[in-house]
This record gives sequence, structure tokens and C-alpha cells, in this order.
Amino acid sequence: MVVSMAALATVCEATARQPERAQDALDAGPAESFLASLPLSRTLQKPRSSVSEESSSSQGWGKVVAQYIHDQWVCLSFRLKKYHALIPASEGALLDPELPAVQRPGRTLQCALDALSVLPAPHVLPVLRCMKTLVPKLLASSESLCIEAFDTAWKIISNTSLSNTQLIFWSNLKAFVQFVFDAKVLTIAAKIQGRAYLKIKEDESVAKSRTRYYVNSQQHRVKNRIWQVLLVLFPRFDQNFLNRIIDKIFQAGFINNQASVKYYIEWIIILILHKFPQFLPKFWDCFSDGEENLKTSICTFLSVLSHLDVITQNIPEKVSFNYKFKLDDQNRILTWCGFFHVEHPRFSAALPLPPVHTHVDTGAQEGAPARTCA
Repeated sequence: MVVSMAALATVCEATARQPERAQDALDAGPAESFLASLPLSRTLQKPRSSVSEESSSSQGWGKVVAQYIHDQWVCLSFRLKKYHALIPASEGALLDPELPAVQRPGRTLQCALDALSVLPAPHVLPVLRCMKTLVPKLLASSESLCIEAFDTAWKIISNTSLSNTQLIFWSNLKAFVQFVFDAKVLTIAAKIQGRAYLKIKEDESVAKSRTRYYVNSQQHRVKNRIWQVLLVLFPRFDQNFLNRIIDKIFQAGFINNQASVKYYIEWIIILILHKFPQFLPKFWDCFSDGEENLKTSICTFLSVLSHLDVITQNIPEKVSFNYKFKLDDQNRILTWCGFFHVEHPRFSAALPLPPVHTHVDTGAQEGAPARTCA
């Protein structure tokens, strides 16, 4: 089994280097059937030996297993490259029993992660090549699995103790860079963020077309769909992309006056601040506009502030955060609590006041200087 796998891997490597010669090859049916039955997750059984030989041969057997797994993935890499057009974007019905590894890409990628966890650095190159073929197909449907693939591959590359020679390290690094920065992977990510940016621009154009709109109007329905799509796309946003659009999202909180649309905007602001607390200073700046301009729009940001416990979960140094932000801005909330003639902002300001006050007290008890609100 080990010898036949090594021979087949050699044939696959030779064919991959000179694909024009494969056109004149003999019938490859037996080899194709053998590749289709590759047991990717099955342990290679060690031959029986005497007790005296077992201890001395254990290290040598480990090398045999590593080479066998390496040869498996050499063959599979050749097969995936040959049938890459048949790889589906998600798991589905097995259309061809001869192509299980090709038509079940999610399971194959998981097997690749398992192989990386046991293979030494000199043998991971064909696994990385397989992942380069599989990840672009799965990025839209199995994002978490693809991210795990990126992380696992980087751990293998960055752990220099696994690399025996510089030649091995640089060849693995080259495969990793080709895998992570593949044009298809970058294009998929750009398309996702591009759709989000277009939705925000669409919201701006709808807002400019009519300053006021009513429930169930065309503008109202369009805005609802825009922010629903943005919420669905949010898990794929990164900090660099949010740096470009965060001001537009906060501006949308000022100009939208329908409750259902405001709820979606509040929700996405809460998610942003929870995942990326570095945007909190920009959020606090939204309270600094003149009172006349904030009579109704301030309610959106006050409602977000009601979820302060959720927003601050990912802030490691909460004492300094409490002192820097909440102590200063408790005065602002108290100002809105006493803002006369407009009942809605007064009511909205009363909701976040208890959690903010609780955080201020907690910060003082943990060592931050205590201050009172005037």
C-alpha cells in the first residue's frame, strides 16, 4: 500500500509537470478508481512485529506514515486540479461516486486541516496546494472553515521549529502566500464589501431624494431592505472596510426617522462597537452636535447606549475606559434627560442612564478617580 501510493504520487507529479504527455497515456481507469477510494481520514495500520523490534522501529514508522499521507495529498492535489471545474460551492448530493473528494469539498478541506495537524513541515506542501484549490470554492458558504484553514496554515508556517531547512521554509511560505492571496479569494472578499458599500450609497441617495418619508412608502421599504442586507453582510466586514464606511453609518443614524429603519441602524452600530470598540470615540462624537439638530436623531444613539454592557465586553482595560468616556459623557445624558419641550429624547436618555452610572461606580471602585456629575 505504501509503495503503491508512493509510485502513484510520482506519476501524478510527473504528469502535473508535463500535462501534454498525459494525453497520449494509456487508460487511466485503474489509477482513477484507486484515487477515488483514498481513505483520507483513516489511520495507516502498522505491520505486526515482535516486542523487541517495536520500540526501535516506532520512529521509522512515523516517517513512513508522514510520507504516506504526503503522497496521498500529492495524488489528491493532482485530482483536484484536474477536476476543479466540478468542485461545488457547497456540500450537496454526490453526483459521481468516482469523485467523492472533489464533490464534497467541505469534508475534504476538513481532512486537510487534520493532515496539517500531524504532518511535519517537509510534508505539508501538497496539502497547502489542495487548500488553495478548495478555499475559493467554499469561502462564500463555509467562511468559518476557510478562516480556520488560513489560521492553521499560518501556524504551520510561522512555527520555525518545524522547518528543518530554509529550502523547506521558503517553499512552504510561497505556497501559503499563493493560497491566502489567491486572486479568487481576494475577489470574493472585494465583492462582498463592494455590495455593502453600494447599499450604503443607495441609502444616501434615497435619503436625498426625499427628506421625509412615511411608513410603507417606497422609500421606507427600500431602506428596510438596504439595512437588512447590511446586517447579513456584517460578519464579513473587517476594520479596514469599516474605517471607510463608519461615518456614513453614523450619519444614517441622524437622517433616518422611521422606527423600523432606526432599529436596524441601532443594531448594526451595536454590533460594530462590540466587535471593534476602537470606534467608540467616533460614537461619542455623535453626542456633541447642537441640541436643535439632535432633537429626534439623538434617540438612535441613546438607544445604542442602553446596551453598554454588550458594547464594552471586548474592552480589556475597562477601568481606564470608564474614566475616559463614561464619566465625561454622563453629563451629556443628564442634559438630555432634562431637555424640555421634546418628550421622546427625554425618555430615551433615561434608559441608558442606569447602566452608564453603574459602570462609572464600578470604575471608581476598581481604582479610577471618582467624579460626580454636575
